[in-house]
Amino acid sequence: MATVYCSRCGAPNAEGAAFCDQCGSRLVTADDGARRSRQDYQQDYQQEAAKQGGGKKWIIPLVIILALALGGGAFALTHFGKKAEPVEIDLVQNFDDRVLDLSGQDGEGAITGIDFDKIRENLAYNDQTDEARDFIDSVTYTTDKDDATNLVNGDKVKIICEYSESKAEEKGLKVKNGRNGTVETTITIERLEAKAVTIEQSAVSDLNNNYDNASGLDTASDDSIRYSVSSVYLTEADIADLNYDATQRMINYIYANNGYEFQTAEAKAYFESFNWYNQVPNKTTDQDVARSRFSDIEKANEKLLIKRRDALK
Repeated sequence: MATVYCSRCGAPNAEGAAFCDQCGSRLVTADDGARRSRQDYQQDYQQEAAKQGGGKKWIIPLVIILALALGGGAFALTHFGKKAEPVEIDLVQNFDDRVLDLSGQDGEGAITGIDFDKIRENLAYNDQTDEARDFIDSVTYTTDKDDATNLVNGDKVKIICEYSESKAEEKGLKVKNGRNGTVETTITIERLEAKAVTIEQSAVSDLNNNYDNASGLDTASDDSIRYSVSSVYLTEADIADLNYDATQRMINYIYANNGYEFQTAEAKAYFESFNWYNQVPNKTTDQDVARSRFSDIEKANEKLLIKRRDALK
């Protein structure tokens, strides 16, 4: 039986077959012309396939171009279509009492205003963008002690900054810790001028004398000593007229202010003659506990007074 080869794919087929068993193409019969070899048919098929494939070469570049275009559009939509995140700004950055205008002495201090130049310095105003500088210029600052006239060093003051939320949004800014157009911070007053030491001469005289039946000073002198040892930094000139016993009593005042219960009958009776001492809370018989309560001023004054006392031995 003769074999008929497909003119399209070159596959062998049984004589008399009308269509190729391999690719389904119509077979060339004896009536269609002379027989050709299998290799001839395969070459014809490969040439035809090459022609058809060549006509589709433009498809791959087109697909690549479309993919790039779609990818680029998605990137632009994600990164440029999305609203930019606001820039955070801290309107109470690095605040301490230098942003306040203060007047008066320690114990009689008052806030007379806000030092906006210092605030600008803290906020690095000159390094900000035009939008941020314009926004900073629009905020206001006040304190919760604007009306106080008896401020002392160590007092806590709350600073309130008020701003426009809509203006912040317009400038692309977000206020750190801001809420409802307000942000606050608390600072400690430390720059009030020290009140002049006014140890009454009568108090100095009494301190230099022995305890009179363990009685205390009069109220004015007692107040003067208490204030001096605990509220102002003493100098050597301030205590130059005190003798050994008086110097020790000044030290005792520091401990008494911090609730120390004296163990000697004389010192115990002396301080118990004052109402203020009897009302001091958290009394202790441990000197170290009492000393742990000392303020920085009291620590410095104790050191100075001990130096004076030891020199007088």
